[in-house]
Order: sequence, then structure tokens, then C-alpha cells
Amino acid sequence: MQSKVAVVMSTYNPQDYIEDQINSIMQQEMVSVDLIIRDDGSSLKDFTKLQSYCADFPNIYLIRGKNVGFKVSFFLALSEAVNRGYEYYAYSDQDDIWKSNKLTTLLSRVTESNQSELVFSNGSVFKENQVIGSIYSKRHIFNTFLDFLYRPTYGMTFLFNDSLAEILVEGGKAPFEKYAHDGWAILVASVTGKVFYVDQKLVKYRQHTVNASGIKNDKSSVNKIFLYLLTFYQRINKWQYKISELARFFVKHIDNNRITEPLVIVLAQNSLTMRKRINLIFSSKFTTHSYFQNMAIRFLLLSGKI
Repeated sequence: MQSKVAVVMSTYNPQDYIEDQINSIMQQEMVSVDLIIRDDGSSLKDFTKLQSYCADFPNIYLIRGKNVGFKVSFFLALSEAVNRGYEYYAYSDQDDIWKSNKLTTLLSRVTESNQSELVFSNGSVFKENQVIGSIYSKRHIFNTFLDFLYRPTYGMTFLFNDSLAEILVEGGKAPFEKYAHDGWAILVASVTGKVFYVDQKLVKYRQHTVNASGIKNDKSSVNKIFLYLLTFYQRINKWQYKISELARFFVKHIDNNRITEPLVIVLAQNSLTMRKRINLIFSSKFTTHSYFQNMAIRFLLLSGKI
């Protein structure tokens, strides 16, 4: 029996690119797909064109909405999909292209546990029909919510289960407004369940001037070290209370019984004793898997500004 996947998309004045994206979603192999599209207040001309194209597919559900911005629009689209009830969910941009084996490849990594699960992949970045790079140019370590707090991931590469989708919707729109649909999804998955990475290029990410978000290119190691040392204190000022604020945000917007990462509960406390701070300094869980980032967050921890 084929798995049922809801692909969730928010559109705004989509260009002709969207036809390529819709076709690539409709042509996914060995999986049953419904495409839930919420249009975020496009012009009547653009919406009518989109409506006409979608009419050819009985498994596309198009919703015309008011303009609320892509962050809240994704929340509303996901809420609609969850109300319909699916096993799995995937986010989609309006102008990329998926490989035909994208969903089946990601589904093969799902363990079907009762916990939240999110799987994401690599992808190619292209501009004007020419590949110019990869979403991830090198292999990153993603183990804890701190990794996802300091390292961007991209929603069009995600697949997640119904357990995670329910938590996301239950948390309301405020987290989507703060962290966006993809940032919040992977953060929540990392503290309520499991996250898996598939190092295959399953998405072709279209880079152009009107992207709602863009790929942040990895810098060379030498340049990264130089820039990090140059901006160390700027980062310290920017990162003050960032981790503890996130931990408290988790506790506020997620049923605490669903949180499986003990570090969240510790960091959500209004004040940490010096003993707990020292324990965190030497904890293998308190890491971003980056030497310089770890230096910064430990400096903040010792100064009481974590």
C-alpha cells in the first residue's frame, strides 16, 4: 500500500516556474500525493492562471486567502492539511523542481515510530537552468537542536510524519512567525523525536532575486576562521539569551510531555546555578558541532547570558 503524503505549498503571484514544480510533485514515484496550495493574496490575474492550471489535477486543493505573509500562510496551509488527515507531510516552494524519487527516498528513512520524525536531503542550486552549487556544499553534523538553531536548513527538502505535523499546528502561528515554517519544524523535531539527513540531491532549488528565502553559501575554512575571529564579539552580543529564549519558547508552545530532550528543560529555567553551568560546559550534548560557535556559547554560559 502506498504512503499518503500531503505536499503543502504557499504561493504569491507565482510565475511560470510553478508549472514545473507542480508537474514534478504530481510525477512522484510510488507514492500517493495530495497537493495543498494556499494562495497568499495573489493578483486576480495570477490566481486565475494558477487556478486554471490546477484544475487539470483532481488531487490539488487550491485555497484563495488574504495576504498574511509566507510564514503565516504556511501555518494556515499546514493546518488545512492536518485537518484533512495524512500520514506524512512535505513543504514545497513555488518555483523549484523535485526529482521523481524524492518522496520515496525520504520515506525509506522513516522508522514509523510514535515520535516526531523529520527527514531532509541535499539538493542542487540552479540559476537560469545552470547548476551553480549545492544546498550543502559539505557534510554537516546535525544531532541537537543547537545545530539547527545555528545552521540553516531548507523546508523544500523536508518530509515529516503526522506526529510532528500535529505538534506544529497545536503550537499556533506565533512560532511560524518567529522561526518560519521550516526553521520551526526542524527545531521541534529535534526536541520531540528524531531528525535524519539523506545526503542525496533530491531537489533543484531555483535561485533568483524574488526568493522568499535564499541559500547561504558555505565559506572556505580559512575565510570562515578569519571572519569568525573578526566578528566574535558581534556574535556574542547577537547571541545573548538566544538559547535560553528558544528553550522557553519550546516549553511555551509544545506540550512538555512531548519534549524528549532534557537539555531544553534545563535551559528553560530562569536562572542556572554555577554547578549546572559547569556541567553544561563539559556536556557533550551542549554543542553546535562547531569549534568557534562552541567557544561563543560557553563564553555566554559563563557570563550568565545564555
